[in-house]
Amino acid sequence: MSIYMIRIFFLYLLGCAILFSYSPIISYSSNYIIYGIIFILILLNIKEYFRILFNNIPIIFILIILMGFHLIYFIIYNNISFSEIRSIVISFFVFLLFFSNNIEERRMHSIIYHHSIITIILSVGIIAFYYNGNLIEAVLNTGIYFYPEKNSFSPLLLVSLIYIIYRLFYYRFNIYSLIFLFIGAISLIVIQSRTAILSFLVSGLLLLLIKMNRIWNSLIGIIINLSMFCLIIVFTAYSEWFNNLISLLFRFDYIQYANYSNFTDNLTSGRLISIKVAYENFMKNPLFGTSFRVEHIINDPISKAGVHNMWLRTLFYGGIFYFIILILFIFLLLKNYTVNLKYNHLIYALLVGALIMSLGEPFAPFGPGTSYFLLWLVMGLLLQVKNLRKQSSLVEKVL
Repeated sequence: MSIYMIRIFFLYLLGCAILFSYSPIISYSSNYIIYGIIFILILLNIKEYFRILFNNIPIIFILIILMGFHLIYFIIYNNISFSEIRSIVISFFVFLLFFSNNIEERRMHSIIYHHSIITIILSVGIIAFYYNGNLIEAVLNTGIYFYPEKNSFSPLLLVSLIYIIYRLFYYRFNIYSLIFLFIGAISLIVIQSRTAILSFLVSGLLLLLIKMNRIWNSLIGIIINLSMFCLIIVFTAYSEWFNNLISLLFRFDYIQYANYSNFTDNLTSGRLISIKVAYENFMKNPLFGTSFRVEHIINDPISKAGVHNMWLRTLFYGGIFYFIILILFIFLLLKNYTVNLKYNHLIYALLVGALIMSLGEPFAPFGPGTSYFLLWLVMGLLLQVKNLRKQSSLVEKVL
């Protein structure tokens, strides 16, 4: 077996180790297994991996500055959170691992498709486990909280569904993918991560509009698509069938069991209250925020995880300086890897989906844990295929 096929095998092994760690049936400590497989993958492609690392020295330098902020805060206050920077650093280096693989396009699509199917099947298994195999009851009880890991698992399911929509529209249409898309969408609705459902709807609609509009690559096309989207929102917002559909997708009947004083707080699970409290603490020292001190995070009025918005969380806990440096990190990452990609619809949809998730979750799209493994797998493999194409075209021009 060639080194290339061994790397493919360990990519699948890594994916299975991460995905099945979310299964309520299989209980095991996956961290050591996952880090072990990642280490093996790096060793199998160490020359290319380090070449890419050296090409990213400016981005790595910015990461070091961010880690320096946490180190200084730790020296001053001792008890601070490293969760934010740990998620960012691990996600970045895992992304580079996938980007360094040099896998051809056909096999790349196979790897992503297989991971997506496994994720969808796993989602059905999770629902069946908690409802003792009664999937009809699960659908009827949509909106009832039953899966403790729903906010961690939903991003994996979200990326799987976005990819399958892309595959149906742009790569290869078949009835099996359509069936899996339907099953996965139902699973996402039943699991009820509201931010993931919203992200799925917007990203799916974006892919559909791009597919329908043949002149997307012009300014007129962009204006037409945005206008169509606004018209859809305006006309459906006042229709009875739309309200019934929203009630089905986002079962709001659980709101009556919430204990907040108004509808907005009940709808957002009190996240606006959390933001307000964090903002008041931030304003006491805007330049450095609350310095990621644990007491400010765990004393959040809603959740011990703190503010559920990655951007506001970074600003309020890290301060203005930290926030600006993080924005610079994200800007360079996008500039280095997506600026030369013209109208890559899957990347657009994934970035939109990630942005929406970041507005409703504390660490998205970097964590927590392995929640965004599939996002970085898809982005890494897809971008490395585009990079291979670019290199091939340059070689052809030289020849």
